[in-house]
Amino acid sequence: MDEGSWRLLFDLIGLKPNALVVISCRSLQGIQTARRSKLEEIGFQNIPLKGLTKADTVDFVQKRLDQHSLSDQLARIIVETTEGNPLFIDEICSLLKQSNLSLKNGVAREDYESKIPKALETTIRSRIDNLSMDDQLVLKIASVIGTTLQVDMLQAVAPEGLDVTKSTDRLLSQQLLKSNPVHSEDLMFRHQIIRDLVYDGLLSGQKREIHAALAQLFEAVARGSDAVRLPQVLYHWRCAKNPKKVVEYLDQVAALRLRQFDNRTAIKLLNESLSLTRAQGIELDDHKKASCHLALGEAYVGNGLMAGGEKSYEEGLRLLGLALPKTTRDVYFSLARELLKQCWTRLTGPPTRAASLSSMQSQRSSNAFYMAAQAYEDLTRIYYLGGKKPRLVHAVLKATNLAESLKECTPALAMNYATLGAICGVIPLRRQAEHYLQRAAETAKLYDEPSVSTMVDLTSGLYRTSVGDWKQANANFVAGMKNARAIGDKRRWCELAICLETIAGPWLLTPAFLGVESWEKLVDEIESVGRDREDSHAVACAVLASLRGNRVLGRTSLSEDRAEAFKELLSRENCELELIHKVEGCAHLAGRAFEKGNRSNGNAWLQKCSDLLSELNPG
Repeated sequence: MDEGSWRLLFDLIGLKPNALVVISCRSLQGIQTARRSKLEEIGFQNIPLKGLTKADTVDFVQKRLDQHSLSDQLARIIVETTEGNPLFIDEICSLLKQSNLSLKNGVAREDYESKIPKALETTIRSRIDNLSMDDQLVLKIASVIGTTLQVDMLQAVAPEGLDVTKSTDRLLSQQLLKSNPVHSEDLMFRHQIIRDLVYDGLLSGQKREIHAALAQLFEAVARGSDAVRLPQVLYHWRCAKNPKKVVEYLDQVAALRLRQFDNRTAIKLLNESLSLTRAQGIELDDHKKASCHLALGEAYVGNGLMAGGEKSYEEGLRLLGLALPKTTRDVYFSLARELLKQCWTRLTGPPTRAASLSSMQSQRSSNAFYMAAQAYEDLTRIYYLGGKKPRLVHAVLKATNLAESLKECTPALAMNYATLGAICGVIPLRRQAEHYLQRAAETAKLYDEPSVSTMVDLTSGLYRTSVGDWKQANANFVAGMKNARAIGDKRRWCELAICLETIAGPWLLTPAFLGVESWEKLVDEIESVGRDREDSHAVACAVLASLRGNRVLGRTSLSEDRAEAFKELLSRENCELELIHKVEGCAHLAGRAFEKGNRSNGNAWLQKCSDLLSELNPG
């Protein structure tokens, strides 16, 4: 109100009329202190106005439109759009009267959504247009920051000379902004529609300029492990349309997601980075390209997509100048060379390495040999699943030799020793297996990294399984599962759990078997985690384990259900199940067919077994 209105009001109150006097204002902060004190002397009652509830909103609209009922569709859209603001509700009611839209059920949501927001735009625009130029500028910057914002952030991005504090106070009094109910020192737009309308009204150049300023602001405080700031930096560089910066932060956010075991998001981000690099002609050195491909390989393998992981790893190693051998002859030649290197190391002893963890961590992240050793470590698993034995042994030896060639110990070295020990146990070369597993355990003690201990527990458990040391194998697998769960590594947890089920199921009855109920719980959890990760290998292993166990237990109905589920999984093109498990599953399906007297179907499954065995062992 203006000065004259206030004077008239106080004169009226001084007459003590027998009437109710109502003063409506947006905020008490907008009333001068002296006037507010005088109102308090009179004994006024402050009634804060809040948004209408859903029921009150519907009642308001029905009375405004002289209707006894509204369609559920319309009521929901009005409540979502207005958030109980009576002014917005009234504007929508006026629109509905003018547009003759049906208020009954059956009207498409799109018909309402295309018209209702337009009813609010005129009201909001008129309020924004009446603001001062400074307040409009602050509101525009705020709209780029987002629905929620901090005053110090506004001040950091705003032009010099702009009094952000006074502008935000006025915007609060105008009820365009409000205090954040969660963090009272922060602000937020009163309504999402206000923010969207202001942001959409900005010119493209203005948007890019403010987004770039915000990106630079966040860059100054963001670190490589900053789970909050890094995605914000990437978002603002995207909006600023700066391809080089987008590629830079796509890689950083992808690395962050890999550490969080969010492999699906990492795959999406890294593929986008590679596509954008090609589309924009951005020049990157081979080392950076290799880092991107190797990270993509890690993400693919972590998500159970072995074919994609193999392809990405091969490209990354090629860019590092460590291309994999292509032909079978090249594989055997390279295998012999790596075997000689390993024998020489065994004879002469490993080089002395520093044990400083801090220097180790600072150097290994940028070391091409470290990245290659990590890639070879994952390739061993890929080749194992694919039954590529020569490439498997070559990859293990290559990874171990690369890791040993570094000046300092790395987690990759411990993992490669463990893998080499497991392979020696299968050959079997038990003395060598014990040697490498002992070296793996010793090297793992240098680190406080559960991921290293998890890998060592896995391979040690596999070796103990191969020699029939069931209790120790059980202890290794359980310890590894505990570590994997603690760090959120579901892929490694699945590997360990599948191995544990193999020795703890009712079909083998080893000392690791703790009862049917415990076994069923383990199988159900493997399948649940596998489906959550979209890991077809883990899901198929769980289904096969259930089929195997229920057949042994004589549960015909359950084994029939599991057999059909396994058959369906086996028919999928993207099923990444190990060949040996495919052979076992087909054998169960063949046995089931023969039990039913269906000899032709049984023979077909046996032929499938034979084909898979030939693929597994061509010799």
